[in-house]
Amino acid sequence: MDKALNRTSLLWGIPGLIIQTLSWMIANAVQSPLLAMLFLLASLGGTALLLIGLAYYSKAKGHTPWWGLVGLLSFVGILVLALLPDRLQAPTLDVASIDDLDIPDGTQSPFGSRYKSEEPSER
Repeated sequence: MDKALNRTSLLWGIPGLIIQTLSWMIANAVQSPLLAMLFLLASLGGTALLLIGLAYYSKAKGHTPWWGLVGLLSFVGILVLALLPDRLQAPTLDVASIDDLDIPDGTQSPFGSRYKSEEPSER
């Protein structure tokens, strides 16, 4: 998962969810129709912010941002996004064994191939 895109999704999605929820609650509590309409519009703005955050989240997982529209299905849509497979998983590294590495063992000459190692003579 792309961590920068995931942070961006949180920066858009969490305020959107908070604005959406609080605006909806206040719109249902006020008596004035004008204030209720104003808070319903604010709730739609929060929904838009939440959908932008969910689009970034799906992009962070390697999917198209259009998957963010699944968030219109409420918590079920958010759950679907959370269960999407991560296409940007870090590739596993193949670790070479010490025998596979080309490390000189001391018998090769740094001065070319004319050098021949000789066995030490015994005296």
